[in-house]
Amino acid sequence: MRWHDGDTPAYGLGAVLLSLALAWGTYRLVEIPIRRGPRGPARVLVPSAAMVAVGLLAWASYRAGGIPDRFPKIVQDLDRFEFKYDNGAPWRQGTYFLSSDSTGRDFKVDPDEIVPGRPTLVLWGDSHAAQLYPGYRRYFSGRYNIVQRTAINTGPFVGMERAYQPAMRGLNDSILETIGRIHPDQVVLAADWQQYDWQTIEGTILALRGIGIVHITVVGPVPHWKGSLPQQLLIHYRTHPGDPLPTRMREGALESTGGVDRGLAGLCGRLGVAYLSPYRILADRDGFITRLGDGADRIVTWDSSHLTVAGSEYLVARFPRDPD
Repeated sequence: MRWHDGDTPAYGLGAVLLSLALAWGTYRLVEIPIRRGPRGPARVLVPSAAMVAVGLLAWASYRAGGIPDRFPKIVQDLDRFEFKYDNGAPWRQGTYFLSSDSTGRDFKVDPDEIVPGRPTLVLWGDSHAAQLYPGYRRYFSGRYNIVQRTAINTGPFVGMERAYQPAMRGLNDSILETIGRIHPDQVVLAADWQQYDWQTIEGTILALRGIGIVHITVVGPVPHWKGSLPQQLLIHYRTHPGDPLPTRMREGALESTGGVDRGLAGLCGRLGVAYLSPYRILADRDGFITRLGDGADRIVTWDSSHLTVAGSEYLVARFPRDPD
């Protein structure tokens, strides 16, 4: 298995001792018999068979990823979890979570998206908004029409255009036009706020108020991890061998996220809009929650900051059901 960030002194010492043991075994079982053993076919065949056996064992170990059964199953699964996790279906990729070069016309047209007589909630933002959809679907769809309008690297900023994202302005203007047309009861804004000039969300809030939207909620940043949460859990296991993987942890989390959370909370307070803080919901004095069960699919975050379905449902279950 890979540990991602180098070897500890104990790991290095173990590798040296293993190398010495293998060298001694090769000397005793291969070199000495060849040099001093009786002449004849056995002098060559026996050591050769031993070398072939060692080679096959090494090949089998390589194919098995280093004899992974010596690790708990969740540790084995986490080793490549972030590369195997499929977020396409939970986020509705290609229909309501679009690529960065899309336009508002690329969202799927579904006549059943809005059922007359039911309140409507619009979820607007980038992938950090799309990751909330599984939770909103589970806990809000019984009462609300959930209208998802999300796109990669496209925070919900009206009039904002990024150098690498030329379609951002047009897409968000189209979403704002849709909101004005359907006039939802709630609009939820979410994004990976740290990658944007997040203070400019004030322009979006004012634009929403300008078209008569009363209930606006900003969902703040989720905890961000150095590298990824699976990587940090593997590092923790390596430094605490034999201990269960922690259900809460602070080491490996980026402290800068807390500053963004506090800044957004202050801005929303000044503007008088609701603010929900995943950063605080997922934390206590022991750190941020990392997993909700014993399977790899029960960890909260599958990469550096994106929630699994389990993480999304856990978080949104703690959101208020009704606007203030």
